[in-house]
Amino acid sequence: MAHEKVSIGRVKRDVSDLVNRVAYGGERIILTSRGKPKAALVSIEDFERLRRAEDIDPAPLSQADSLDDLVAAIRRLPPGRDTYEPARGSLTAALAAQPAPPTFDMNAWRAEWARVEAEMRRIEAADVAGDETT
Repeated sequence: MAHEKVSIGRVKRDVSDLVNRVAYGGERIILTSRGKPKAALVSIEDFERLRRAEDIDPAPLSQADSLDDLVAAIRRLPPGRDTYEPARGSLTAALAAQPAPPTFDMNAWRAEWARVEAEMRRIEAADVAGDETT
């Protein structure tokens, strides 16, 4: 987002126009004195985002010790586009670098799923039979 620089003298003259541009136009205006930045005029939404950002735990998300710690840290973040860290790599690469789950047996899983499906069919048939007798 571009920032316009405005002298303090102009602010005194055009304060109403500048406030409306910030509040309704989403602009951010840098206030200058003798050509040097002194302050900024921002919308109340930007101000609230800044206040929320000050309350964020300073430890970056990348320093989480475990997935549970990372999820907890993300949940503590206030909502807003300014509260995330840009990606520093590929999710695919990160997932590929993880070790495979230990001792996953696809055949055993399929057999267990077949048992679950059979039980669900049995329960459904019993429900249908019960509905026919009532």
